[in-house]
Amino acid sequence: MKRLLRLFTKQIVWIVNILVVVLLLCTKFIPFVNPNKIWAIGILGLATPFIAVANILFIILWMLFAKWRRLLLSAIAIVLCWNIFSVGIAGNIFQKNVEQNSKLQLKIMSYNVRLLDYYKWSGNKDTRSKMLEFIRQQNADILCLQEFFSSQDSTGIQNVKAICDSCNYSYAAANKNFITKRGFFGDIIFSKLPIVHQESMQLDTSILTHRYQYADIVCQADTFRVYNLHLQSVRFDKQDIALLNNKENIKAKKNNYEQSKIIIKKLKSSFAKRGLQADEIKSNMLQSPYTNIVCGDFNDIPSSYTYFNLRTNLNDAFLDKGFGFGRTYQGISPVLRIDNIFYDAQKWRLLSFQKIDVNYSDHYPIIACLQNKYDK
Repeated sequence: MKRLLRLFTKQIVWIVNILVVVLLLCTKFIPFVNPNKIWAIGILGLATPFIAVANILFIILWMLFAKWRRLLLSAIAIVLCWNIFSVGIAGNIFQKNVEQNSKLQLKIMSYNVRLLDYYKWSGNKDTRSKMLEFIRQQNADILCLQEFFSSQDSTGIQNVKAICDSCNYSYAAANKNFITKRGFFGDIIFSKLPIVHQESMQLDTSILTHRYQYADIVCQADTFRVYNLHLQSVRFDKQDIALLNNKENIKAKKNNYEQSKIIIKKLKSSFAKRGLQADEIKSNMLQSPYTNIVCGDFNDIPSSYTYFNLRTNLNDAFLDKGFGFGRTYQGISPVLRIDNIFYDAQKWRLLSFQKIDVNYSDHYPIIACLQNKYDK
């Protein structure tokens, strides 16, 4: 009887192994299937890191039981799908950040500043001033901010003027998603180098106004284009986050079930909208007459249609110089990397990459230092 039970258990384990292999192989379709058409591909993207880990555990299991043929199934799946899940982690243990003095060297910072604590989410009245001081200390040549707010008259909080004055930025290109009596809400690119052209483009993927922006910037006699993106948010509220973090009362099963349905609905909607946004932005990028640098809050993890579409022909600064999971968002998951800087490796040499753990916003700032390869 024990022998039959052991055999039955092994067969169940083998069947589960086959299922997780099939799921991992399905992730190969993530870069090619828009979640706007099949929203479940977005859920598959979220699950990809866990599916990959499950396959690695099965490899270890079959090694322990000396089942080499069974081991091969997960091993082959890992090799075939490596490019899909490996973007979630960087292994540059021995990579060193390099600093060089060059007129064509660029320091770029991307940071979701959460309206510079306009609504006092942090509970600290000094957060805005600390954030402004942090930005000044980083002294980036190009600063891309998402979820930005500034008053448009002298009676309110003039964050554009404050940053330009204190950080010595001569140029600013604002992307005004919402304009109210208090001021504008949106995104902004600050630059110490001349901005010769800027565009704020409408995205027809939301009931609310949603835009993205780019600025053409001149360094010496060279022009390049910087995209600053803040893609569709899932818009989780406190109840959603509490349930995802297992902080809800587990006895309230009915309420949790209803809340779970709301979470799935929000995920489904945001996956679809980001899929459309990624297509539209990529189309614009392919028409750019200059080399592109892409910064921003994608609101999507690396194993997603959004990430792969926007990274087309570009390098991820985190993967080239970073280490570990590179978490950029403080909520929900300890491995959530949704902020990125992409660059053209044919034109630029990446000297350094940093993610700085400061708690002024719900996001962490990321910084990349680039040097023109043709700078002698």
